[in-house]
Amino acid sequence: MLKLYEGKTKVVYLYDDDSLVIKFKDMLSAFNGARRDELHGKGLINARVSARLFEVLHSHGISNHYIRMFDDSSILARRLNVIPLEVVCRNIAAGGLLKRMPLIKHGYRLSKPIVELHLKSDELSDPLVLDDDVVEAGILTLNQLGRIKEVTLNVNDVLSKYLSSCRLVLVDFKLEFGFNGRGEMMVCDELSPDTMRLWDLDTFKPLDKDVYRRGGSLADVYNVYVEAYRRIVGGEPR
Repeated sequence: MLKLYEGKTKVVYLYDDDSLVIKFKDMLSAFNGARRDELHGKGLINARVSARLFEVLHSHGISNHYIRMFDDSSILARRLNVIPLEVVCRNIAAGGLLKRMPLIKHGYRLSKPIVELHLKSDELSDPLVLDDDVVEAGILTLNQLGRIKEVTLNVNDVLSKYLSSCRLVLVDFKLEFGFNGRGEMMVCDELSPDTMRLWDLDTFKPLDKDVYRRGGSLADVYNVYVEAYRRIVGGEPR
């Protein structure tokens, strides 16, 4: 297959005119690639967790690019024209929100979800952008932007309820969107411990990449990814 793109944690191949194979690598990356490590088995975990959560979205009528698992660490997905934005939805104060607004304390449950827009740019560290910035730059129309926020909040509601049934709290998460050839908007990229903050429902222990960001050992990181897998997918990753 023709390789179209290789990033820090995924490789994208052309499968046919309308679909792609997205391979999840056994790589950990944080701080825009400043810290990188190989973690055997991570690609399989993230691929299968993403597949399961995309299936949950499908079951609730939320359009996304997922078609099926392709192999143990790859998914088959629809080919989209990806919008150059990262859409972040926050339910509980953590991470970048605390840097931007230090008056809000870590762990505070927000009165309502906050939806943020970030320009996809490693060179600029994915800066926060305003609605007007996105429209003026010609990235999206105001109506399209409104639709993205509507879908994001719907995804938040669906995933929060599903993950709660897995004894997990959805603290925050990142979405990406794209358009298919008919101009239909879909959720894309991945839904995994790399792109979501997940806390244990009882202890609030993190079960996501924050363990790596905070300097945890690779063994500790692997253990929390495996635990997230057990709760979301079921069984052991193999």
